[in-house]
Amino acid sequence: MLQKLSLSIALLLTTAWLASMGFAQTTFTDVTDYDNDGDLDIYAATWGAANVLYKNNGDGTFTDVTKEAGVGDSGATDNVAFGDYDNDGYLDIYAVNGAMAGSQPNVLYRNNGDGTFTDVTKETGAGGNELGVGGAFGDYDNDGYLDIYVSNGCCLQ
Repeated sequence: MLQKLSLSIALLLTTAWLASMGFAQTTFTDVTDYDNDGDLDIYAATWGAANVLYKNNGDGTFTDVTKEAGVGDSGATDNVAFGDYDNDGYLDIYAVNGAMAGSQPNVLYRNNGDGTFTDVTKETGAGGNELGVGGAFGDYDNDGYLDIYVSNGCCLQ
């Protein structure tokens, strides 16, 4: 319970810190170890700016590796989910876009295992532009591979 509370507080503080650094609107942050180095990294989803991936340097500092990693989606991202959909041992990223009318489709990034990601949205059919508000990975059909669940919302016109 205390560990979950500490992580929740860390996520709230991270969101506040990112907002203080001038991000248009940080909508969601996720803390995970995308590069399997044992340090928790930060992925921040935003509206009005590109999403940002911060690599934990292991010394209390972080480096913006968004450009090098190829994960700077700017589609009004409302939620981000991490999961190893291809079972290669590296966490992949699913950015849920569409909380604003006319935004870009959701994006699935495959982790290449070398600090970079490849956009595999089209080849996997994982897009969608239905005003997405949330997403999660889970093995819903018990076949040993993670599936993606996306919740869609509505906006008042």
